[in-house]
Amino acid sequence: MGHSALRCWPLALVALAAGPKAPVQSQASFEAAIKNHSTAPPYVLVTVVDDRTKTERSVCTTSNLLLGAIYFEHGLGTGAQAWAEAERIALSNRDHVFHFSKPKALENVAPTYTEKDLETIRAKLAPLSVEQLRQGFSGSGDLHAIYRVQPRERHTAYRDATACVLIERGLSPGMGDVSDQLWLAH
Repeated sequence: MGHSALRCWPLALVALAAGPKAPVQSQASFEAAIKNHSTAPPYVLVTVVDDRTKTERSVCTTSNLLLGAIYFEHGLGTGAQAWAEAERIALSNRDHVFHFSKPKALENVAPTYTEKDLETIRAKLAPLSVEQLRQGFSGSGDLHAIYRVQPRERHTAYRDATACVLIERGLSPGMGDVSDQLWLAH
């Protein structure tokens, strides 16, 4: 082994020790989700750090729930100015890592799905192209059946896991306000 290979070896160990990189949502998609004030909220992919337990987890949640968690964590008061401040805090966080210590804030962004749910949805969507995903999750597309399951808790878990996988695939999903059916931004 040459000297240059030996110099690179410690860097490779550091990369392996760091583990796989968490999926990332594009900054443009994240900002569009945070700025969307509709009743059909878009999803965001963030890292939630529980400062009480020093644990962190990648979480997909709707933008309004993230803003609510920020609101609770910072005790932002009431009214439009409080929500504008929550939005400012979210948009200023370019690494999408959010620290929470207040139970109500953490509860607001608690994932509804498990890692096993994510694995199940990833396996179902893996063979599909982005175009097939767009068609399948269009208004009457057949891929909505993935999360239309019973009981209601399974439906919510699979819907949110599906949104997470769609973000991982570079898409920008949201949740319908009445139907709770996933939609994709163009």
